Amino acid sequence: MTSSISVVSSQMQLMNVVECIKSHNYRNNILIVVSATNKREADIKKLLRENDVYGIFFCGVFYFRFRENLFVQLIQTVLYLIRVRMITFQKCFHNVIIGNYLLFTHRYVIKAIARNDCAPNVYVVDDGMAT
Repeated sequence: MTSSISVVSSQMQLMNVVECIKSHNYRNNILIVVSATNKREADIKKLLRENDVYGIFFCGVFYFRFRENLFVQLIQTVLYLIRVRMITFQKCFHNVIIGNYLLFTHRYVIKAIARNDCAPNVYVVDDGMAT
């Protein structure tokens, strides 16, 4: 079975990831949600309960929300890096789907998987909001 790991920051990126996963028929999918606000995270959680999306990320969904305080954000960033490294440790994901290549939190997943001597397929499904 082909496994994938996805990183999104918005609702539209999530829908694009779901479309990519369904079109390639991936199994064993993991989703990492990096959100900036409570509302965006709540909207993404609502979308994950929808019929078309429910059950696609059977292996796990992980949430990270960065705060405004610089010190707290630094600690959260370090914890994020450790958590991603733990998720990808000794696991070779064949596919990486990221929502925004400009964000460090998205690109780090590619680097973490590349350390495991994997050569994953990388898909960027940007929603076009920042560019």
